[in-house]
Order: sequence, then C-alpha cells, then structure tokens
Amino acid sequence: FSLAAALAPGACGLWLSHRVNDFLLKTIGLTSLFYAVLDIRDDILARPHLVESDAARLAAMTGIPTLVWGGLWMVLAVVAAGVFLRSAARAR
Repeated sequence: FSLAAALAPGACGLWLSHRVNDFLLKTIGLTSLFYAVLDIRDDILARPHLVESDAARLAAMTGIPTLVWGGLWMVLAVVAAGVFLRSAARAR
C-alpha cells in the first residue's frame, strides 16, 4: 500500500492530463488545509488541559492561556486557507 501511495502521484503526473492533475493537487491541498483547522480544534481547543501540546508549552513560557494560542492558530489557519483557496481559484 505504501509503495502504491508513493508511486501514484508520480504516475498521475506522467499519464494524466494537466486539468486532472490540477484538480488532484487542489483536492489534496484543500484536504490538508481543512485537516490543519480540525487538528487545532481537537488538540488545543477541545483538550486545553493536555500538557504535551505546543500551546500548553507556549502558555507555560508566556503566561498566555492555551485557549488563546489555539484561537490564534485557528484564525491564522482559516485566513491562510482563504488566501490559498482564493489564489488557487484565480490560477490558470
């Protein structure tokens, strides 16, 4: 499975049309953008008490609460997603 997953993007690039490859790359990118937002929500906002998170470590270093760090990262992730989606929609 791992070998097939590694070879599939290369095969797509070689044998599929530009339009199909463009769609596949935008789909992968969009999935990654949404996963970042969900990951922040699950790891930081839903469980702020976890000591292992980056936000908890930053909170300990700065005195700024974990939820503030999580909220800041969430806003930045959503803004970045919007910028990249807008850019991808304009690209030809």
